[in-house]
Amino acid sequence: PDIYIEPFHSLNFSLNKKLGESGNTSIDFKVSNLLNAKTESYYQSYNAEKQIYSSMSPGRTFGLGVSYKF
Repeated sequence: PDIYIEPFHSLNFSLNKKLGESGNTSIDFKVSNLLNAKTESYYQSYNAEKQIYSSMSPGRTFGLGVSYKF
């Protein structure tokens, strides 16, 4: 049988804000996979229904960063 991977739908969000009078400090906030979609691969043979080969849920990822420029 052949193994196929279903398309993975991912929605990401990113926010960047500069702080201070001179804008030297910035804060970054990121979220990946807002839809919490899972990835699936399946196998299919000739004249047969497709069956799940593997299924994985990567979950959401959050990130927070602070930077300062001298």
